[in-house]
Amino acid sequence: DEMYAAAAAGAKRKRDKREERNGPRQTLPPLAPAVVDGEDGRRKISREIQKNRGLTPHRKRDAKNPRKKHRLSYEKATVRRKGQVVSAAKEQKGEGYGGELTGVRRNVVKARSL
Repeated sequence: DEMYAAAAAGAKRKRDKREERNGPRQTLPPLAPAVVDGEDGRRKISREIQKNRGLTPHRKRDAKNPRKKHRLSYEKATVRRKGQVVSAAKEQKGEGYGGELTGVRRNVVKARSL
């Protein structure tokens, strides 16, 4: 085809013009050979392949560490419990029962005998 030859010649002219302007095309250095770690000459598998977890659901940061997850769930439970149960009031200084101030006397009986 004449049309094909004309298109190829135009592309070659364009390429030559670009090469004149920019200089010859630089090639990349060859790639390093693959690292062989295994005894049988094959490379080792990655951790991702070894674990073979596939598609796992996204987890919150707190749920990843079981110890932290249980600690937070305990804190949540204590907050819920505070809403159900009235906590014992702490005794403040100068108020409430202070015990027998004069002491307990063994020989005094104030009970009424019937």
